[in-house]
Amino acid sequence: MDEKTKLLICLRAATAANCIPCFEHYFGKAESVDLTPEEIQAAVNLDSQVGKGAYLAIKNKINDVFFDRLSRVASLLLVIFI
Repeated sequence: MDEKTKLLICLRAATAANCIPCFEHYFGKAESVDLTPEEIQAAVNLDSQVGKGAYLAIKNKINDVFFDRLSRVASLLLVIFI
């Protein structure tokens, strides 16, 4: 793998990890391999796509857990009042 690709992956990983010192470190190396601001921005923007998917997954799981709990409570209430 070439250095440019490695740095793009590292920048993306630093963004995903919310590690500002890591991002600054790899950003500082970006110039040495001729990464353009557009290439860096494209790598960083992948975070929003991955992050969006993770957010939707956790939101759906929370809704499932909440619905399960409500269903159990409703079932118990039916048993108590019937």
